[in-house]
Amino acid sequence: MFIKLFALQLYFSTSLKAESIDSYCDDAYIDAIMWSFRKNQTENDVIFVFRGQHFWKYNLKTRNLWDERLIKHVWPDVKLPITAISGIQTGYTVGRTDCDRIIIVSQFTFWTYDCKEEYERNQTLRSTGIIIYEQKTKAIEALVVSKNIKSQNEVYFCDGTECLQCPAKIANETLHISKGERGEKLCFFDGLTDFCECKYLKDTIGWNTLDAASIFQSFNPYKLNIIATLGNKMRLLETRKLPIRPPFDTKYNYIVSKDVFGCKKSLKFSLIILLVLFSLIALVLVAALFSWYFYESKEEFNYRATNTSTRVTANGLKPSAVKQNAKV
Repeated sequence: MFIKLFALQLYFSTSLKAESIDSYCDDAYIDAIMWSFRKNQTENDVIFVFRGQHFWKYNLKTRNLWDERLIKHVWPDVKLPITAISGIQTGYTVGRTDCDRIIIVSQFTFWTYDCKEEYERNQTLRSTGIIIYEQKTKAIEALVVSKNIKSQNEVYFCDGTECLQCPAKIANETLHISKGERGEKLCFFDGLTDFCECKYLKDTIGWNTLDAASIFQSFNPYKLNIIATLGNKMRLLETRKLPIRPPFDTKYNYIVSKDVFGCKKSLKFSLIILLVLFSLIALVLVAALFSWYFYESKEEFNYRATNTSTRVTANGLKPSAVKQNAKV
């Protein structure tokens, strides 16, 4: 009975796990990604991966996915699914990467929270608003926000069909892209000159649009890492140019289903569990057959013993006499 209960529990737990894994493997994609924040750190391989109601930590070098949590437990105000997330700076310090707030986007609505190294439950909402591009609401699929020495904002964003690089401004609970509240053109100083127009980023990293993107910047030594995803593909790129401009060097290529969600590894684990399950069932069957065979053998022995006693009694001989005759 104990073995049967254990086998049933193993079967149902395996079935539920396999169903969850299959849902990621059959339709592998990432809703949003964000580089984790570490103060005064020149190397950072940990990103946050968002999919559906959950998010995880993921190490780009070891390709380990862990610490699964519910988005609503940490940022309870946001609408799911989220479509983009980025760190933002309220100021600019030369030679130092800061992250003061994070902006979480669901289509054309955004929420901002404090940027932290570790996120506890129920983070405090700092602001919420809408995204306006060319004075119209704009649904965003991927977003990266940066700031220059003049405290001007620049955004890289994708809308599902194309990606653009534009000057931006966050004011009055609105993220204005390209143009301000009154329709005036916004500008961004890129270190050499001001640019006041949006630029289309066609085939910047091999794709015309993105599902998600995030940037990590270090100053000692200076380098810029970009992580981007599209469907089942993810790329890690690097540049040492400032400001952020293509071309970028591709450092690693990932397959989301295999390298992030570990579909093959999980499938192998499930097969091992199923093999153990079938082995237990086989043992139960062997034990049952052995018990049946032992019972039948015992019954047959008793039956033969009873028949022998009956024949001896009928012939008027005692068992001892039978033994003596057998000896002679």
